[in-house]
Amino acid sequence: MRRAKSPSAHEPPPKATAESDASDSAESRPTKGAADEPVSSRSDQQPEAAATTPTGSTSKHDVPSIRSGASRAGAGAANSPDDNGVAAANNEKPGSTRQNSASGSAEWSPDRRSTPASTTSNDGTAKRFAVKGALRYFISFLPYIGYHHVLMMLLGVVVITLPLVLAGCTSAGPMQAFRLVSISYATEAPSPKEAMLNATLGSSMLDLSMNETEGTPLVREVQVGYFSICVRLESEDWQCGINGAAVPGRPNISDALGVVDMGHLFRTKTVSPALFIIVILLCAATMIALSTFPGWHEEEDTEGSLREIKPFPSRAVSTLALLSSLLATAVAYVAALWQHTSCAATGTLFESLRYGAVEVHIGAGAAALGWISVFVAIMGNTYSQFFPPEPRLTEANLPSQEGRVFVVTGGYSGVGQALGLMLYRAGGTVYIAGRDESKAVAAIAQMTADAPDSLGKLAFLKVALDDLASVKVAAQQFVDTETRLDVLFNNAGVSNPPAGSISAQGFELQMATNCLGPYLFTQLLLPLLVETAATAPPASVRVVFTSSITTDHLAPRGGASSLADMTVPSSVQQNNYTHSKTGNWFLASELARQVGPRGVLCMAQNPGNLRTSLLRHFHWFVGYAVAPLLYEPRFGAYTELWAGLSPDLVIEDGGKHVEPWGRMHPNPRSDLVLAMKSKEEGGTELAAEFADWCERMTADFR
Repeated sequence: MRRAKSPSAHEPPPKATAESDASDSAESRPTKGAADEPVSSRSDQQPEAAATTPTGSTSKHDVPSIRSGASRAGAGAANSPDDNGVAAANNEKPGSTRQNSASGSAEWSPDRRSTPASTTSNDGTAKRFAVKGALRYFISFLPYIGYHHVLMMLLGVVVITLPLVLAGCTSAGPMQAFRLVSISYATEAPSPKEAMLNATLGSSMLDLSMNETEGTPLVREVQVGYFSICVRLESEDWQCGINGAAVPGRPNISDALGVVDMGHLFRTKTVSPALFIIVILLCAATMIALSTFPGWHEEEDTEGSLREIKPFPSRAVSTLALLSSLLATAVAYVAALWQHTSCAATGTLFESLRYGAVEVHIGAGAAALGWISVFVAIMGNTYSQFFPPEPRLTEANLPSQEGRVFVVTGGYSGVGQALGLMLYRAGGTVYIAGRDESKAVAAIAQMTADAPDSLGKLAFLKVALDDLASVKVAAQQFVDTETRLDVLFNNAGVSNPPAGSISAQGFELQMATNCLGPYLFTQLLLPLLVETAATAPPASVRVVFTSSITTDHLAPRGGASSLADMTVPSSVQQNNYTHSKTGNWFLASELARQVGPRGVLCMAQNPGNLRTSLLRHFHWFVGYAVAPLLYEPRFGAYTELWAGLSPDLVIEDGGKHVEPWGRMHPNPRSDLVLAMKSKEEGGTELAAEFADWCERMTADFR
């Protein structure tokens, strides 16, 4: 079996967490009243260091000691794989012992040289180890499963289920479960309501249907499929044929009210299998396109060692897969809606024409499979965002950044570190902003080692985004140190911390870290950004906010029903996270209005589904469930790199949303677009209201 790919020298080991965010995990606060940081990483356990680079340069001022406030945690300190019990279980080898956390005793393992207490105990232990072994074996394959494989499986479900719908009633037996409608004679006299106010006529028609011609069996029920109908006689025998006229033995059956003709008419005049056939063909075409996606191959890392990487498909193939998946979704929806409404309407019509003497029932199996195909196709189209085309701007074609200055919040891990390395390798001056100085120093040392020939500079800027006082000090320190700022990457953030987590000023932690902190930091640095833009090439000075795919799929209609709904904390942490990521897009839009005319381009971006530590607070099984959809952090850095440095962007692109790995959002939600427009433009102004709220909440620190 092919070995799993190893991370490059500048990337942290992959973690079993997922998020569409490129954010640094350092900005999280576990619970109110918790300890500040692990002893090993607290800044007050070490001498305060100046904002220095590994190459020996220093800033104009020493980094001041920032009051941390209550209840802060270092990045990933409390939720490593070993802490949640996953890594320990996965790395346990047969024949080893494991310390019992409660009693301190060692648990028995199969190879241990002792006699089990009983055969039953031995068998039970062996079964447990067998299950663990099977689980480890399955997990070992996860690194080789790409998200395009997941999409292929989803499309395969559609390709399998829709033929079952089309095959309904082609034969007696299981295929009858996928009938469109069932038309049968009523078993008792209809009520006035059922007979459309003419119960007497309905009863008379029912009596007529019961008059059996001698030697001629009565028809009791007709089931209709897309290509065939089946007839049940009074003897309970089923006869199936291509159409009503071809039902075997039809001249010898009694059908006084013409239910066979009704079924034949419904099949030929009301429904059509053509749309579902088109869906099957489109899904099959998409699967073929996905099957051409390149597999794993080996390449050398920066140290000359071989590693296995997952390359990206060509842009043409990705576009084809996306378009065919989108078209299949639309056609499947129309087909399922047509099937459902036509069956319901025809049933009502037939019952009224026979004054309740005939009963019509919609086939639950066909209806369910039809809508399941729509749901799966929608999921497939959604997953298409998880396998973008190849990145347009990477470290390979990034031009020199000598003389330019960048700030990357959360720049000492994950996406931030990968982005910082790319900028530093290109000769830029990169400030690694975050709360944990020890991690920043380690990251700077690693980046310096990875790019020994770089002419750039690396420096640490201490800032805790969940403490507005810290943000103010950090911004002032940067302004006192540098005379220009070309791009501010608001990369850091937090996702789904423990319930009740709050910031130093008492705000819900995700809203504080993801929105209020970055907003204040950006506003305090705006004068320097505008000053830099005055002498820089057009649209080259930028601010990049980190949004998420959740804005597309989880944000309420319009972003929120009101400003209060968006800013008042919810008891559901995922809702708070979604509001904060929607807020990031809103802030980018409003900032573009504010400083776009002065030459500063402001963007929001979804970095992609990445293997970072951002979702370390989620249950361990989530990591395994989403593992096939994740990419290395450097790919998220490509998204930010394109948003921050692509020469294709102009000032008029301000406020737009960038998708992985560097492309404009092809179809942003119209309700969110309206939320970012003024009322004069036909919008709701929710984005403006949210930006005003951020301004009020941070006013004391300006």
